[in-house]
Amino acid sequence: MSRGTIYNKIHAGTFPKQIPIGANLVVWLERDVQQWMQEQVDKSRG
Repeated sequence: MSRGTIYNKIHAGTFPKQIPIGANLVVWLERDVQQWMQEQVDKSRG
């Protein structure tokens, strides 16, 4: 996904929120992103 798509999903509440760790730096918790990815797989499989 592009950066813009990720931020659009964050603002829509459909992607884990980022954690700011500096003035211009954010991170995501790996477990949150992995959980989100698994949810996407589960949705695609019905």
